[in-house]
Amino acid sequence: MLRASVTIKDVAHAARVHYSTVSLALRDAPVVAAETRQRVQEAAERLGYAPNSVFSALSRYRPQREVARRRPQIAYVTNCADQADMRRHPHHRHYLEGALRQATRLGYGMKVLHVSETEHDSESLASYLKRHDIECLVLAAFEPGFSTLALDWDAFCVVKIDSRHIPPSVGGVSIDQLEVVRTAHREMTALGYRRIGLAVRRAEEESTDHRFTMGYFIEQAALAPGSRVPPLLFPHNCPDDEMGRLLCRWARKQKIDAVLTPWAPAGEHLRRDGLRVPDVVALALLSLTKPDPELAGVRISPGVVGAKVVSHVATLLRTGQRGISAFPTHTYVAGLWQNGASAPGR
Repeated sequence: MLRASVTIKDVAHAARVHYSTVSLALRDAPVVAAETRQRVQEAAERLGYAPNSVFSALSRYRPQREVARRRPQIAYVTNCADQADMRRHPHHRHYLEGALRQATRLGYGMKVLHVSETEHDSESLASYLKRHDIECLVLAAFEPGFSTLALDWDAFCVVKIDSRHIPPSVGGVSIDQLEVVRTAHREMTALGYRRIGLAVRRAEEESTDHRFTMGYFIEQAALAPGSRVPPLLFPHNCPDDEMGRLLCRWARKQKIDAVLTPWAPAGEHLRRDGLRVPDVVALALLSLTKPDPELAGVRISPGVVGAKVVSHVATLLRTGQRGISAFPTHTYVAGLWQNGASAPGR
């Protein structure tokens, strides 16, 4: 929730810049260095800052009459079935909240569009975009199992959140899952754990271009062969109870003393099966979004991902870059390790 008490000077102090730089950076003004813009935007996102609408209006006022222009729209396209489905996926909610805040800061409107059996298919989506004169698309964290989205990509500025498994091949923004896993593995090793295993949904693996297991295999390669643990990949569309059974069976078979996973219910399923956390098995969650003294793991910021993807697509529109680039660029947002009771150390 936005905090009304946060001012532009608070953001300036947090980002270590003058308050006039904050205003420019939040509008993606090219006169501000890219590194500084990123630092300011992350500080604003972290503090929950939104510009004062009255002062924003005054700053845009010109004595001469200007022709009113309809603000450009961004289509936030997801294959979650509906809003209720998005709420069941907490990262989707945070992605969208960050995107909406940044769109407001930059003067864009945003339409959330669902591609599903009950909402849009490629044809109806193309018709909607044309009818509403929308040129900017965010393909937001598409779950695997979705058929190809067929649009005239040359007509659009397109950026992705994850969704690396579906065409087109365009730039995007993601949590840096490779470094998230490496950080967690190193921290758990430093805490004295030796049989460290990764458990992740195959759907997450595919949508992030296998960066969970890439980070894991890099760390495991440094271990003696007898200490390496094969990762557990949960099948597509696997119910929670079955995931829990697979997790506990794998943990016992591999004699694991520490689990790394982004799956939040993992701890409850381990306890239910007699693998008490942290007495029998330690747990590091790779998907924490707020401090929690009970949980060790890596805290990520999906809201920053949402904000950055909007800045990216706005830059494409402003510079006239439509279609599929021969050299797409991808931005990765780092995570932060936090200690917790679920991994006290050996």
